[in-house]
Amino acid sequence: MNKKHVPDLELCQEFDTLCKEKGIVVPETEFVWRKAPKVYADMDFSSVTERGKEDHYYEREHYQTFPAPLISEQGEFLPDELADEHQDLPYFLTAEKRADPDYWIVYYGGARGELSGTQFEGNTEANARQKMINYLIAEGIITNL
Repeated sequence: MNKKHVPDLELCQEFDTLCKEKGIVVPETEFVWRKAPKVYADMDFSSVTERGKEDHYYEREHYQTFPAPLISEQGEFLPDELADEHQDLPYFLTAEKRADPDYWIVYYGGARGELSGTQFEGNTEANARQKMINYLIAEGIITNL
């Protein structure tokens, strides 16, 4: 699994927490982050795995799992239009900074093709999109997925 197609563990944990706090049911994602308890301070036992492959007894008992939405699933989470008190026709735009392919910007808002509104940056498209989704949930702009 190429990890650049799913957001980082920290963003997925935030997503999971926000959804629980706001009472939002997360659609089942194809992949999940598995996070083991810290056994050694210098070792990280987290990994992305296909949903259903984490069913080993030890993993069920000791690992935490968090939804790890693919970029395509993130797109399905977002409505075509959002009611926004500041703009009549908000939209989403994903743009890659051409000078650095590892720098992504995702915009929420804007009007008539302008690159304006709230922007989120990430080292991958999945991270930039997840930051935007987390923001929209935290602000109460998205209330269901």
